[in-house]
Amino acid sequence: MTDILTGNQFTIIGVQVTLNCEDDYLLQTLTSLYSMFETHDENLSGLEYHIQPRDDGSYSLTRRDPAYSYIADDIGMLVFLLEKDVTIEIQKRRQQYLFLHSAALAYKGRAILILAASGTGKSTLSWALAQSGFTYLSDELAPVLPRIGLVQAYPHALCLKQAPPDSFPLPESVIKTTRTMHIPTDSIPSVAKPDEHFPVRYVFFLARDPEQQESSVVRLTDSEAAMRLYVNALNQLAHDNAGLSAVANLAQVFECYGLYTGSLSSSVALLRGMMD
Repeated sequence: MTDILTGNQFTIIGVQVTLNCEDDYLLQTLTSLYSMFETHDENLSGLEYHIQPRDDGSYSLTRRDPAYSYIADDIGMLVFLLEKDVTIEIQKRRQQYLFLHSAALAYKGRAILILAASGTGKSTLSWALAQSGFTYLSDELAPVLPRIGLVQAYPHALCLKQAPPDSFPLPESVIKTTRTMHIPTDSIPSVAKPDEHFPVRYVFFLARDPEQQESSVVRLTDSEAAMRLYVNALNQLAHDNAGLSAVANLAQVFECYGLYTGSLSSSVALLRGMMD
């Protein structure tokens, strides 16, 4: 096995991730996903992956300690499997955080979280906000310190499943796989550093309303917010009382809203207005 000498080591939420790959195109693609995290710290224990193209066009993905092995049919599935395994293993090692399936952006020093089921549009809204004065923290994973309500930036490449409207065009640097499109962080106007923490001002639970053009918000009760936070958490069992105490506290610390989206521009204007 030939180790990559440049750009293969990343420190992600205190965990060192090493990617070994002999294929230049794969190296460039995978490094672009995590370029904000590039660093090396020999004092950190971590995860080591090896990615290898196969003769049939598929890819092997293996990890050392603990052992993990998978075959990906195409590069889109390879990216999906790698990111999934990295986030799961980081959750195991950083149990002080409550990890939410959420986008996170900051505006004037305060953060918002956007929670929604996959395919609802939170990454598209994140891309639009990032072009409208917001600082990008993450589009899918929000590590939150549940006692104090701070969110840590997780600025990997922003991932879209479909192209955004023409008013928020993709940059030329976008990386297209067979399944997704990835916007490298160096093509996003403002990106937080991986070790930055922000106090959360608002939490929005995203829902689409195809019949309305103007977006709107509805304030949620603490109990409803706690329920929605719980179902969007990823590592509840790592916390006391199976995570119930953590989400109950956050529901009181955060202002939580249902966000019913109309046009993308109206959602951006609404959230900017609230933050202003």
